[in-house]
Amino acid sequence: MATARVIRWLSGLGLAILLLVLGGMVGLRLHRKNLSQALDHPISAAHTDSSALGVNKDFKYLERIDGRLVFALEALQTLGTKSGWHDIQGVSLQLYGDEQKPGPLLTCEQASFNSKTRNARLSGNIHILFPDGSFLSTDAGSLDQGGRSFRTSTRVIYVGKTVFGSAGRASFQVKKSLLVLSGGVMVQTASGNTMSAPRVEYQREQGILRIPEGAQFSYGLLQLDAGGGVVEIEGENSEPSALRLVGGVRIRVDDVLSGRLFESVSETFQARRDAEGSWQVDAASSSDWVRLDVVGGSRTLYQSFRGWRIRAVYGRSGLKSARSTGRSCFRMIPIEGPIRHGEAEEARLWFEEGEISNIELERNVVLYEESILAKALSARIDTSSGKAILQGSPEGRPRVSLVSDRGKVQADQAMLSRDQQRVELHGRVQGELNEVQLMGRSAGDPETKTEALHMAADSLKISRDPENYYELKGGARVWQGEKLLVGDEILYRPTENHLRANGHIRTTFPAEFLDPKASETEDVVLVSRSMEFSEKSRQAHYQGQVVFTGPDHVLSASDLLIEFDPVEDEVRTVTASGAVEMQDLSRGQKLNGSHIIRDIKTGLVEVEGSPARATDSRGNMLAGHTLTFSEADGSVSVSEETETIYHSEEMNTEPKKP
Repeated sequence: MATARVIRWLSGLGLAILLLVLGGMVGLRLHRKNLSQALDHPISAAHTDSSALGVNKDFKYLERIDGRLVFALEALQTLGTKSGWHDIQGVSLQLYGDEQKPGPLLTCEQASFNSKTRNARLSGNIHILFPDGSFLSTDAGSLDQGGRSFRTSTRVIYVGKTVFGSAGRASFQVKKSLLVLSGGVMVQTASGNTMSAPRVEYQREQGILRIPEGAQFSYGLLQLDAGGGVVEIEGENSEPSALRLVGGVRIRVDDVLSGRLFESVSETFQARRDAEGSWQVDAASSSDWVRLDVVGGSRTLYQSFRGWRIRAVYGRSGLKSARSTGRSCFRMIPIEGPIRHGEAEEARLWFEEGEISNIELERNVVLYEESILAKALSARIDTSSGKAILQGSPEGRPRVSLVSDRGKVQADQAMLSRDQQRVELHGRVQGELNEVQLMGRSAGDPETKTEALHMAADSLKISRDPENYYELKGGARVWQGEKLLVGDEILYRPTENHLRANGHIRTTFPAEFLDPKASETEDVVLVSRSMEFSEKSRQAHYQGQVVFTGPDHVLSASDLLIEFDPVEDEVRTVTASGAVEMQDLSRGQKLNGSHIIRDIKTGLVEVEGSPARATDSRGNMLAGHTLTFSEADGSVSVSEETETIYHSEEMNTEPKKP
């Protein structure tokens, strides 16, 4: 996180201020031990103030505990007065470590302390030099409350090998171990990482850092702003272990090289470091959304996510994953393809190189894409491929539902492919299309008012670009009013109003569609292996073992072509070919030939063959190259040489017994 390095800088600054307190305590210790003892140089008795106790030049004092050197204090001059104040000029305080190696060195132009109140003052270029070469400096400081509180009244500056820090003022309460930096706190590293805050409160023993008035953190490309909060610190390296930020937290990453901008906003922000070194983040808002925004990138132009509470995992490479509880929504603008946005009760995100790579939505999922509205129990979205997989309930409710201005459809599962502009549905597919006419006048005709085209299948594929079509497979069925088409596969192109079906075709429609005189309750059934209808040609073409069954006629052929009137919504002719046989059920007449043309308006059937035959119910037969059959009276006429077989009524009687 951005605060990791910043906390180490503040810890170092706190140690430096603590050394100032130790400097004040040295003066108190010096007074208690009597200035005339353990001095390497005698105290000079010369003084100019009648109230002075004594003036000493080239003062030096060594403090040892159990024979080990603790510190060495030197001064150009010391002065003691009756008021209890002791002034030291040209102070130099050298501290020593456990191994008797020189530690920090404190110098200042002047220091004074009061032996009665145990207060102290340091002024004049206060400077602390650390063994590693870093140093801290200020111009004035005071030790108050009997040595329990230290504060500076001038700006404090800390300079290290890789860190620079400053504050307008600093105070340290010894009993509480509380360091307070105020007046504009700023810390910066050689790499450019910074922290700035109006006020910082650091309790070292408890490992608590507070920023009551907010702070701004900069860590590489990451910028973090918070209105206030607490940082928990632990370990020898003063690493932060937890963050609790409030008052509106904004995180921003502006990657100029990749052209990507990441930004998150939340009312509260909590994070805790786990055993693997990643951060477990919990961001929440009560009045506004928790926002995650990504502008630019390799996959999309814009990614946006909103939730009331988001838990996330942040690693060294950035966000790994996030989970949102409560109503959540997102918006995606891809480099190419339609805009996609949606919402759900719960959501989980996965990130890759700073971008959302996958989204998982749970419960009451709503997804919008161009003119499509999708609803599902759950959904999974891959932003790189643009695929969205929607699932319904295994128990059957709720199912996946897709709605557009063209119609609606339901299924157990659906897949929306953004790049391929395609929708696939599987499992008990049911739906309907508007402004579609099943084998008849175009639904776009303003005079045509019809109900929706219904459809059902095991699976449905809908393509939108570059070619718009609907492909049903597995027990495919489409129906509209009394018209029904069943097949193994049905392909429909709504733009051209083109329909094609394959495998076990069965078409049912009212008989009056072919014969205006037919009853409204009578149907016509067509069975074949394949069929094709084209609005452009105004033809329906059936192939493969075609069987036509109507109220009055049964026809079988290899190929059947139904031609619609170009103006009226009715059939003009029916043409059959390939071993054609047509039976008149009411009269018992039969027509056979290789080619039959039935004119619906005139009621005449023209039969061609080699030869064409007409047979009545008594077995009388008329054969010729071309025959014309009249549906009105059942007569057959021939215009060229014919062959006739006629059976008289006597021939139908039983022969007499001899």
